Amino acid sequence: MKMTKSIHALLAFAFVFGMTTTVFPVAGLAEPPEAQQVQAQEKSWTGTVEQKDVQGMKTYVLTTGGQSIPLEPQEKAAEFVGKNVTVTGTMEDGKVIISSIKEA
Repeated sequence: MKMTKSIHALLAFAFVFGMTTTVFPVAGLAEPPEAQQVQAQEKSWTGTVEQKDVQGMKTYVLTTGGQSIPLEPQEKAAEFVGKNVTVTGTMEDGKVIISSIKEA
């Protein structure tokens, strides 16, 4: 009887341990959104700042390589309308978040 209890205890322990590693795989956990945002690297784009009608709203965009990319904050971009610029920033949700903008 003692042998049976020991075997059952061992099997129960093995089952619980096996389920823990299967149900809670640590390696597969995603990073929290805060950590993902920190990893966004700055890039530079060169093009012309234009004001375009985007979904019924006047929006400042950077036109480069045949594409128009919305710029944020709009106030920074407004100062450079019609000028060829270099914008440094990060791309978030299809928009360039400006960290610096200067004439090219």
